[in-house]
Amino acid sequence: MTKNRYIAHIVIEADTPLKVGSNASDFWQDSPVQKDWNGLPMILGTSIAGVLRKNFSGNKDDIFGKENGSKVIISNALLLDEKGRVQEELLLKKSDFLKLFENLPIREHTAINDRGVTKNGAKFDEEVVYKGTRFKFSIELVEEDKESFDAILNLFLNPAFRLGGGSTKGFGKFKIIEMKSALLGLESYLSSLNGGEVLTSQSGEAKASLSKAHTTYTLKIKPDDFFMFGSGFGDSDADMTPVFEQVVDYKFANLSTKQVLVPASSIKGALAHRTTFHLNKLLGNTIDAKNGRENVKEIFGEAKNSKQKIDGS
Repeated sequence: MTKNRYIAHIVIEADTPLKVGSNASDFWQDSPVQKDWNGLPMILGTSIAGVLRKNFSGNKDDIFGKENGSKVIISNALLLDEKGRVQEELLLKKSDFLKLFENLPIREHTAINDRGVTKNGAKFDEEVVYKGTRFKFSIELVEEDKESFDAILNLFLNPAFRLGGGSTKGFGKFKIIEMKSALLGLESYLSSLNGGEVLTSQSGEAKASLSKAHTTYTLKIKPDDFFMFGSGFGDSDADMTPVFEQVVDYKFANLSTKQVLVPASSIKGALAHRTTFHLNKLLGNTIDAKNGRENVKEIFGEAKNSKQKIDGS
């Protein structure tokens, strides 16, 4: 057994809201966010490991394990507080900043059929983590294999890399705030994410091959008159208000003012509906045909986590 191991501490910031569900439902939400022992949002290390294994181009079984166990150890990604530290022990009292995460944003979803109406029992909601939230986690490679370790770290720099679910609906994008690593002996083992003084900063630049393999298209839209993405709620001035959401601001240790939100799922739903219409028109399908809808499903997917399926009914 080698006496040395590579270790990295990584701080990420959510560039979009994160959907890191706990695969459970409660009285308030169909899909609540995974929480730690302090009731704060977190990302399971197993979730990070799963995405890394999927994207790793080397020998997956040798590095991430199959019969002989994994050589990679990934901690849970814990929420950073306003001082840039994680809470590894049970808190008796939360700071005002940490209390902000007691009520997370809720995204409501409704599955639409090929006729543009809501499917029966297909309304469900999901709790998400604020955009701007920061997490910290560690990665260890219990083998002195720098090439494999660097390959793993480079995966986080790939612009196509996503964490959590809902990546096709705009969730899961993040950016690296800090990445420090070192080759350490067992006598220098780091047991806390709040340590790491012996680690050195990485450059944070993705390899050219990773950047060239990813193409991004940006669409800017402007209404001719107005558009409305309703929240389903009203206020003292109107029966229907837009969707609003806030962003975490670590500089001021607070949430931003409410910003009007255009959900990616709403844009995707409209595109899927119109694509279905035009495809059926080209194929000569009638309104009762399913062929066009099935073809579009291959591109845009379908809702698989409605409340009806979560409840198991």
